[in-house]
Amino acid sequence: GFLAGLERPAVVADRNANHDNYLLRGSPVLQLGQLSATIRSHALYLGPRIWKMGRRLHVLVLVVKL
Repeated sequence: GFLAGLERPAVVADRNANHDNYLLRGSPVLQLGQLSATIRSHALYLGPRIWKMGRRLHVLVLVVKL
């Protein structure tokens, strides 16, 4: 399931950007320390007046172990 394997280092789950209703599953792809640089370099682009979201990046799931 979604919560399986969270004992490993903090990661962002794999997501296929070509499917709007794709469930988060599969192997982890990013350490959380890499997330902000990835969003800046791959997801945001300067539009005519404002920053716009690219590649349908509109949902972020963050799981934190307390």
